[in-house]
Amino acid sequence: MGGWTRIWVVLTVVTCALAAWGYVDSTRYAEQRANSDYGDALRRYDNCRHESETPEPAPSGNSPFDKYLAQQPGSAKLSEPLVGPCAGTDIPREQYAQKQAQQRDDSLAMAKRDAVDVLGSIVAWVSGTVGALFLAVGWIRRGFRRKTRT
Repeated sequence: MGGWTRIWVVLTVVTCALAAWGYVDSTRYAEQRANSDYGDALRRYDNCRHESETPEPAPSGNSPFDKYLAQQPGSAKLSEPLVGPCAGTDIPREQYAQKQAQQRDDSLAMAKRDAVDVLGSIVAWVSGTVGALFLAVGWIRRGFRRKTRT
């Protein structure tokens, strides 16, 4: 193995090590973020369920808005969260937790796939580019060597 090839091998190994470190670091960060999001979703579920279970105060009999509230149909709700932090909390907690766990697992799988793609790209591009550069430099240097006549 020549000198240029040895340099290329060392640089490829260093690139692989740095890319592997980046993979481990990015997957660890993605896992922490996914677990944090999962915990936040369960806390938000508990808070929404706690708020919905608190009894609403009965309207006083002498409020000027009583006649307007009485005109509302019985099935109509004054505030119904269609979207927002409490959306999807009408299902049991176990189902909600399973749904959030599935989202967390999907997020982790996607983050690992992305990290592998980045790792492969870094190693392939750096190793390929440096290898091609060293081949070119070696070919050019060989062209300038003195020819010996035999």
